[in-house]
Amino acid sequence: MPSSPGSAPLNFEAFFGPAGRNPESVLTAFSSKVLQAAFKTSKGKLESVLDEQKKERIFKIPKEDVRGLAPKKSIWPFGGQFKGPFNIFSNNPSFSNQFGSLFEVGPSESKSGLEGLNLMLSFANITK
Repeated sequence: MPSSPGSAPLNFEAFFGPAGRNPESVLTAFSSKVLQAAFKTSKGKLESVLDEQKKERIFKIPKEDVRGLAPKKSIWPFGGQFKGPFNIFSNNPSFSNQFGSLFEVGPSESKSGLEGLNLMLSFANITK
């Protein structure tokens, strides 16, 4: 059991969502032909992925596959050019006290990539 210095041992318990230990995939609501068309893949590859899902394990996706899924030139569905990642924690918190901190970034932050999107991102780090 993991523990931290000067404290009682920590107990961990598995958590399962409302569907229980073996939830049914939402993909089972669609026919094989619809899924093949939606994912633009063969029946064999589709069945392989669905079989992996039934094994109740986490598997690693190669970086090339992830890059293939990433948008190339625009921030879909908003349009505009992708400028790369932005670390919201690179700025000082907008608000901070003994209970935590609030970090915010919006269109006025030129490095954020949110210009013209009418979008603001907030992160509350609540410590107590």
